Amino acid sequence: MATGVVIAVFSVALAIRALSLYQSPLPFIVDGVEYAGQATDTVVTSSFPLEDLTTDEIAFT
Repeated sequence: MATGVVIAVFSVALAIRALSLYQSPLPFIVDGVEYAGQATDTVVTSSFPLEDLTTDEIAFT
């Protein structure tokens, strides 16, 4: 019984991951969208927006 549940959960996780890879081969990280916007703003304004960043965003990529 427990083995069937593990296989079902793994199968669903694999299917969800495969669907995101179908759209793009890049890793799916939701945070990347926000960081890409911050990087674009930094490039456009030629300044590092420290006043707009929270503590965990100081070293965005």
